[in-house]
Amino acid sequence: MTPQVTAFIVVVALYIGATMFLGWLAERRSSPGSFEDYAIASRSLGVIAQGLSFSATYFSAFAFLGVVSMNYNHGMAYWTISPLTTALTAIVGWLVGRRVWRLGKRYGYISLGDLVGDYYQSDLIRLLVALVGVIFVVPYIGTQMTAAGYVFNVVTDGMFPVETGAFAFLILTIVYVVVGGLRAVAWTDVMQGTGMYIGMLIAIVLIVWRGYGGIAAVASAAAAQMPQMLTLPGASNFITPMIFFGLYIPVGIGLLMAPQMFLRFYTAKSESTLKWSMFISGVFLATYHFLTPYVGIMARLLGVEVTNSDTLMPTLLYQYAPPVLAAVIMVGALMAMISTVDSQMHALSMVLTHDITRKYVIPKIMKKSLSDNTYFKLGRWFILVGALVSFWAALTIKGFMVIITTLAGGGFLQLLPCVLAALFWRRSTAAGVTSGLVVGTVLCSLWTLKVVPCLGGSTMAGIWGVLVNMALVVIVSLVTTPPPAEVVAKFRNV
Repeated sequence: MTPQVTAFIVVVALYIGATMFLGWLAERRSSPGSFEDYAIASRSLGVIAQGLSFSATYFSAFAFLGVVSMNYNHGMAYWTISPLTTALTAIVGWLVGRRVWRLGKRYGYISLGDLVGDYYQSDLIRLLVALVGVIFVVPYIGTQMTAAGYVFNVVTDGMFPVETGAFAFLILTIVYVVVGGLRAVAWTDVMQGTGMYIGMLIAIVLIVWRGYGGIAAVASAAAAQMPQMLTLPGASNFITPMIFFGLYIPVGIGLLMAPQMFLRFYTAKSESTLKWSMFISGVFLATYHFLTPYVGIMARLLGVEVTNSDTLMPTLLYQYAPPVLAAVIMVGALMAMISTVDSQMHALSMVLTHDITRKYVIPKIMKKSLSDNTYFKLGRWFILVGALVSFWAALTIKGFMVIITTLAGGGFLQLLPCVLAALFWRRSTAAGVTSGLVVGTVLCSLWTLKVVPCLGGSTMAGIWGVLVNMALVVIVSLVTTPPPAEVVAKFRNV
C-alpha cells in the first residue's frame, strides 16, 4: 500500500470518527421521538450553524471537482458565472426566506408543501410539490455519490472502484443522518463547511504555486499562449449568453427551491439569525470561487490530459502535494459531497414522510392517524429507501457534475412560481399554480431528457419551463377564483 493510500485511509477513518461523534452528540441533544426536532432541529440553529449548514448544503461535488473541471474545459468564462450565482442565492434566500421563516414559526410549517398546500387549501398542490422535489433530488444525490467514488478511485490509484467508494460514502452518510436527524446534519456541516473551504484554498495555492510558480505566472502565460481561456465565450465557445443564463438561474435560484435548501429557511432560531446567516453564506460561497479558475487553466497550459475532467482536481493534488497533506485536503473534498448529500437524504426522507405519507396517504387514503413517534421512525426508514434509489441513480446517470447539478436546478426552479405567488401575489389561485407547475415540470423534463429539442440546449430547459410555468400561473389565476380573503390575510399579516 502506497503512502498516499495509507494516509488517505487514516485521515478518512479519523473523519468518520468525528462525524459519528457529532451524530451521537446531536442525538443526545434532540427531543426523543420528536418529529419536528428530527425534521428542522426544533427551529434552534444559531448564526454559525445556520450559515455554514446552508453554505455546505448548497456546495457539493460541483464546488470541489466540477468547477475546476468547467474551468479546465472553458477557462475563465465559467468563473464569470460562479460568484454572481452565489451572490444571487444569498440575496434571494433572504428575500424569500424571511417570509417563509415567519410563516413557519407562526403556523408550524416544516416543508415547502406545508406552505403552498395550506395557502391554496389543496392536497393536490402539496403532493405535486413533493413529487417534483423527489424526482429531481434523486439524480442530484447520485452525482455526489459518483463524485465520492471518483475521489476514492483516484486517491487509491484504482484500488477501490468508483462503485465501491460511492457505496462506502453512502453507508457513512446514512448512519449519522439516521442517528441524529437535521441537528446532526447541521453540526457536521459546520465541520465540513470549514474543512472544505480551508482545504480548497490550500489545494489551489499549493497546486498553482508548485505547478506553475503562482497565480500571476498562470495568468501571464495564459494571456500569451491561450488568450481564449481568459475571455467569453471561453476556450470552446460554450459560455454563450443563453448558456450563461441557463447555468446562472437554475443554480442561483432553482437550487433554493430544492427540499434540502428550502428546509433551512425553517431551522433558524430567529429572523435575525436567518439574515446574518445569509450574509455569511454569501461571503463564504462567493470567495470560495475566487481562485478556482487558475487550477484548470494551469492544467491546460501544462497539457494535462484526463479521461474524465471531473477527476482533475485529485489528480493534480496528488501530483503536487505531499501524500499526508493531499489526503487531508481530499477528505475536504469528501466533506463537500457529504455536506450536501446528508441534507439531501434527510430532506428526501422528510418529503416522503411528512408531505406524502403523513399529510396524504395515511389520512386521505388509509383513513388513519399515527403518532408523532411513528412518523419519526418512518422517516428513518425512508432515508434508507431514498439512499438505495439514489445509489442506483449514481450507477446509471452519467455526465459532468456541473451540468447535472444545473439540470436538477432547472427542475427545482419549477417550484419558484408557486412559492412567489403564495408569498407575494394575492390574486394567484390553486388552478393557476397547479397548471403552471404541471406543464412547466413536464416541459422541463422533456427538454432535459432531450425527448423534445430545446432552444439553446438542455441547460436552458429549466429557464423555458419556468417561463411557461409563470405565464400559466398568471393567465389561469386571472380567470379562476382566488383563495378566501381570510386565508390571504393569514399569509399577509406576518
